[in-house]
Order: sequence, then C-alpha cells, then structure tokens
Amino acid sequence: MMVSKDEKLRDYLGKVLKDLEMWLLKGEVKQLVLVLSGVTSQVTLERWVFLVEHADDKENGGNKQQVPSKSRKEISNEIAALLRQITATVTFLPMLDDQCAFDILIYTDKETAVPIQWEESNPHLVENAAEVRLRSFDTKIHKVEAAVAYREVDDDDV
Repeated sequence: MMVSKDEKLRDYLGKVLKDLEMWLLKGEVKQLVLVLSGVTSQVTLERWVFLVEHADDKENGGNKQQVPSKSRKEISNEIAALLRQITATVTFLPMLDDQCAFDILIYTDKETAVPIQWEESNPHLVENAAEVRLRSFDTKIHKVEAAVAYREVDDDDV
C-alpha cells in the first residue's frame, strides 16, 4: 500500500473522502470516477468508473428488490477480488510515460447539497478508448460495478 507524505494531498483526499462518505450514506452517489490525464497534454489517458447503485434505487415495477444477505466475510472477499483485479490491470494498461495528474469526479443526485469547493467538470472521456469491465460487489446498502477506459496506443504514438 502506498502512503503519501504530501500534506496537501492528504488534506485534499481527506476532504474528498469525507464528502463522499456523507453522500454515500445518504444514497446520493451515482458514480465515482477517477481520471488520469497528461499534465502537459491535458489528454485523458485513463478513466476509472465505479457505478454505485443504492439499495433504495433497486426498484422493479414499483417493488423494491430484496438484496440477498451476505456475510461480512463474503463482502470483504468480493472487494478484495476487485482490488486484486485493479492491481492486475498493470499487465494490459499502456505505460504512462508522461507526468500525470488525477481528478476525482463524483456524480450525485441533482438535489444534493454540494460544498462550494466542488466545481462542475466535463466528463473527461477518453478518446480512442478501449474499455474493460471489472468485477462488481454487493452489500446490503450498495452495489458497485467497476470499469476502466484507457487510451489505446496508436502506432503513431510510439
């Protein structure tokens, strides 16, 4: 596990995670997106998407679907499997040779109260993208589906 010694980065991530936790608990998060872009080119190189479905959203013809009960261990195993899969993407994702920056996008309900430090953003879509769906996991509260879109390397890029 990597740990940042950069105090500004830790403060930024702490604030983002605090807001994210509050919105998740209220069932207001629809997706969480992590974007990696080239610092000089501003080109989006990777876009990691985590679709979040809240248990209250799972309606079928007006009837809420029952989420099967899982043990804490089963849920932990599903999350661990997803994390292993994310780690394994290094085997097929193109090498990022340029200096990169990241951005975190959180898609919420339109009615969600958003602190002033958050700002509107474009979706940072990846041009000429290949997409790989990753594992998902379910809890009693949320279902999370993951995918990564990345910029395919052209022969001209090499």
